[in-house]
Amino acid sequence: MKIGLIIIVIIIVNLFIVTEGQKQCYTAPSSPQDRRNDKTKLTVATYNAEWLFLNRSNCPGTGCAWPTEAAALKHMEDVATEIEILNADILNLAEVQDCYVLTHLAEILNKKGMNYVPYLLTGTDTSTGQNVALLTRVDPVVDLQRTANRANYPITGSNCGSTYSGTYGVSKHYFTTFNIEGLPKPLTIFGLHLLAFPDDVTRCLQREAQATVIQQLVKEAMESSHSVIVMGDLNDFDSMILDASGNVPISQVLRVLSDPIPEVAGEEMTNVASLVSEQDERYSCWYDRDGNCNVADDELSMIYHLLISQDLVPFISNAFYDHSYGAACGGFESDHWPAIVHLDI
Repeated sequence: MKIGLIIIVIIIVNLFIVTEGQKQCYTAPSSPQDRRNDKTKLTVATYNAEWLFLNRSNCPGTGCAWPTEAAALKHMEDVATEIEILNADILNLAEVQDCYVLTHLAEILNKKGMNYVPYLLTGTDTSTGQNVALLTRVDPVVDLQRTANRANYPITGSNCGSTYSGTYGVSKHYFTTFNIEGLPKPLTIFGLHLLAFPDDVTRCLQREAQATVIQQLVKEAMESSHSVIVMGDLNDFDSMILDASGNVPISQVLRVLSDPIPEVAGEEMTNVASLVSEQDERYSCWYDRDGNCNVADDELSMIYHLLISQDLVPFISNAFYDHSYGAACGGFESDHWPAIVHLDI
């Protein structure tokens, strides 16, 4: 069976799930395929597509950036252009409406020979309706999964500066596993979108609880002898790797995710931003704080991260944040930039 026909069959199966199962497409195929042109290389990227929505009636709140269907379609075309530049084999996407929208994006890209299959497992964020999703040339070997687990906050060692307590879960995430030719272990990937507002003390507490939930899952994957990648919009800073604006976190989110087995000395995960030598290149988001549409140095931050287990570090050939387009008001690009890592396997 030709690769193109395989892609069509998988998309048709997933579209049936979209119609019959609340717009999801999370089922791994019975015969997973690897559609990479060069199987000695693996490129993984994570990107916040900024409100990748087409159904305007289901685009809640004031944050939905594209007021008309025409604007939303233009935005999707610009997102597709950026994804084509990235040319990732496995791409995590944040702020996606549903599998119908994701499949439409995949169709645009596959007309350009990108060979992607869409996967999305609906989350529980009723406030925004956003989901995290997956476009990939390498099919997962298990269905996309998510957990309803919750963690207590404040966590031990929290310095958020709030006395609130409670429990919190992760409304927007998935995890799944791949068997990648050339890698010695199965690869489990976690796609995340954590609570926004890095400087909000209450969100700080809740985001630390979210990180703790994922930390336990990463630990379980590692104890099952899996390599791990954790990536997505973590909405937080890394205290060890300062971004272009020199932001310092008030939370322990990156510490928690970087050290999933705290009882063992050393961190099990590496933030690939540590390989970006120039500090002024470490940014993944523009927040126009003063609303004047001018990009100030202190408005560029690194809240999007890609963490990789130590056993994968020797395979890294390059890692960077892609800044193919500039920040601007009135444009149709995302207000985020993707993180990318290239592996030679």
